[in-house]
Parts: sequence; structure tokens; C-alpha cells
Amino acid sequence: MYIGPQGIVHGTYSTILNAGRTMLGIPENSDLRGCLFVSSGLGGMIGAQGKAIKIANGVGIIAEVDCSRIETRKEQGWITGISDNAEEAFREAKRYQEKKEGAAIAFYGNIVDLLEWEKGGSAKSRQGGNGLH
Repeated sequence: MYIGPQGIVHGTYSTILNAGRTMLGIPENSDLRGCLFVSSGLGGMIGAQGKAIKIANGVGIIAEVDCSRIETRKEQGWITGISDNAEEAFREAKRYQEKKEGAAIAFYGNIVDLLEWEKGGSAKSRQGGNGLH
């Protein structure tokens, strides 16, 4: 059976939204507005993360080591911006969180580098305390 891209986006959206509800206590009638989702992978089916987080009105930083995957998702409109600098990616994410707007930022690099930067200093205060990893 072929479910197509819309099925993959819908399934990813439901998973991200339900993770937010479970882990962050978001009510059933709310979305992920103001919440941060940090993940990796923009290739293949996992590439739906950017589109799904935007639909859920959350903010995502998604690490990817293959530039061609980032370019494809940017061309599709599934990601909002691209950065190869962790500090810049988190700063941009915070801007969207404060505005309560959905956004997906592709981080060109390894998820380990992204998470290590996040752990340094006061990551919770940078994120407004609403982080979903």
C-alpha cells in the first residue's frame, strides 16, 4: 500500500503533536505554539518533520548532514530557514517562539553538535522552558 507524502506528513504531525501533549502537558484543544522541537533528519520519510512542526504551529530545529536533503525541503517549503551555526539556529527559533509562530529551521550539521550547544549555558532560559527533544 502506498500512503504518499500527505500520509507521511499527517502521521508525523500527529506524532509530534501527541508527544507535545504527553511530555509538555499541552491540552487537547491546543497546538505547539511557543514550543521547541529539536530533532534530526530531513531525508526520505523523516523529512516530513519540518512540514509537520509548522502545521502544529511549533518551532523546530532539525539537524541534517546532507545539504541536498535540506535544499529539497527548502524548495518544497517544508522548512523556513537554514543555518550551519547552532547559536544562530537557536536564536532564530527563539524569535519564532516569542511570536508564537510555526517555523522549521534546518541546521546543516550533526545533531550531536546541536544538542551539545543547547546543553551549554542556560539552554532552558534560551528556549523559554518549552523544549521537546
